[in-house]
Amino acid sequence: MRNLPDIEATPSGQTAFDQEFNLDSAVGISNTSFDYGAGPGWNIGISLLNAQFYSGFGAASAFQPDLLFNLEKHWLFGDSQLIVGNQSGAGMLPQAAVFMHYAYLDAQQHLDAWDIDIDIGSYYANAALAGQRSVGAHVNLEIPVAGSLRLNADYLTGHNSVGAATFKLIYPLPQHWQIAAGVQIPNLPGNGEYIALCGFYWRQ
Repeated sequence: MRNLPDIEATPSGQTAFDQEFNLDSAVGISNTSFDYGAGPGWNIGISLLNAQFYSGFGAASAFQPDLLFNLEKHWLFGDSQLIVGNQSGAGMLPQAAVFMHYAYLDAQQHLDAWDIDIDIGSYYANAALAGQRSVGAHVNLEIPVAGSLRLNADYLTGHNSVGAATFKLIYPLPQHWQIAAGVQIPNLPGNGEYIALCGFYWRQ
């Protein structure tokens, strides 16, 4: 899964694009998402996740992406917001497509004096996505490091396929682009110890 929720709602009538790659010695995975601001506080979008573009596991790990539709709502209360959303769609397995579902509820607080964002919430993932039906907690922290460089730290609890800690440095580029690099550490043994992450993001 890509990091959710979005830190900022996509403004009405505007679009956003996220491209992340998870890389280790065994497999390379592409995660792509497009979002559209459908109204005040509403985001709709589509994601192509877990799309393998190289693998050391042979044909059993061929191109089998997850095609998910996204819906997210932000309610703003000054420097705070409440965010609820879900991703639902099909996981393309060799035998058949399976229904995948991920839902979340988060509260975010912006600390203007330090330019820090804090998210605390919960999530639900069905068995097709997480390996078992799972309910867990979500914590996200985004802080300035130096100049325009920011650190985003994200954690999903649970010994399942979505539980992980992610740390990435984000830097803005011209023309509404951002780049990021970091590491993801799965909670579940056997899902790799450290997975490199690089990302490219565009906001209209």
